[in-house]
Amino acid sequence: MKIKPLITFATLIFSLYVPISQASLVGDRISIFGILTSIAADVADPGIEYETEQVDSSSPFDVLWNETIDVSGDAFTYTINAINTNLSSPNATMTIGSLDWTDDPLNGLITGVTQTTGPAVANITFIDNLGINSGVITIDIAPFSLAPGESLSLSFTIESSHGVVIPLAPTIIFLASGLLGLVIKRRR
Repeated sequence: MKIKPLITFATLIFSLYVPISQASLVGDRISIFGILTSIAADVADPGIEYETEQVDSSSPFDVLWNETIDVSGDAFTYTINAINTNLSSPNATMTIGSLDWTDDPLNGLITGVTQTTGPAVANITFIDNLGINSGVITIDIAPFSLAPGESLSLSFTIESSHGVVIPLAPTIIFLASGLLGLVIKRRR
């Protein structure tokens, strides 16, 4: 029995068993438009990509309220905190743009956005065309009112599709049985 063909066969099978990567925004440069300002940020997980605060004009060390947006691989959380003031808004919009999936930016497509926590929002819209920096998600936040020390936190997941998905386990079994058949036939 020759060892070299078996080692080659085992190496081939092992190399085929590569886990399929998950869609991820980590490492992407995105645009964020909050209530107060807009920025461009690199998605780092863990880490908050956007944080801003409104200070009292008469006392610059007195923070009135702040807002943060934390984006992870396929989700994001928007939080607004009333720190030293009552805060209310009849309508507010938060937008995350220039979204690309770092594993496959040309083929990744946003197929849905689902709110997972927090009070219901007024509207969620998303647009994505295949291409670089094409994904945009807009959240219209329902009217809210916060007393000092209260916060509003909204979390969302992003569903996506990425080209053709090949079922890995059946493919490996199919290839392994074919290669095994070739080895057996060759021995005869």
